[in-house]
Amino acid sequence: FQSDIARIYENQLNLPEEAINWYNGILEVVPSHSETLTALENLYTSIEHWRELIQVFELQLNVIEAHDEKVTILNKMAAIYESEFESLKDAVSIFERILEIDSTNMKAILNIERLLRQVGEWSKLIEVLQKHIELTKEPDEIVALYLQIGEIYYKELGRVDKAEEIYNAARDFDPNNADALLALSQLYERSG
Repeated sequence: FQSDIARIYENQLNLPEEAINWYNGILEVVPSHSETLTALENLYTSIEHWRELIQVFELQLNVIEAHDEKVTILNKMAAIYESEFESLKDAVSIFERILEIDSTNMKAILNIERLLRQVGEWSKLIEVLQKHIELTKEPDEIVALYLQIGEIYYKELGRVDKAEEIYNAARDFDPNNADALLALSQLYERSG
């Protein structure tokens, strides 16, 4: 009955706030009512009430059991934190929650890498890049990741010793890699 009234407010009277009140009344009785959660998700999205939408997503995460559906919801949450709240660190935290569900989720890893670069969390970025290396089978990509780590050690953290170690690891992986050789030669030139 309450859901019928909520749908009337939502669809026929175009009064989203009233519909939200009725849907929230349903959740007070049945907090895991999935149709109500979906309706609230749609309403909050349409009226751009992001904080309330995040709360609905959290409730959905408690109800949903399928990992892929949880990952979809977490991706939506991360997008809101990044684009609507401009909170890159919160977006990183949400992507990390995806990795707790699926430790090989490359989309989450790449997003974490991108966001950590933007906020300048270099040590944490190195850890994520190392995890990326563990998951990658492609030799050229592995070398490129080593080179990124080496560059971070050298340019961002001022650790010539660690940069050299990582560039040599890239060379160990592919002794003839021109980029690794170039990075090492530039490192030696600059550091004397």
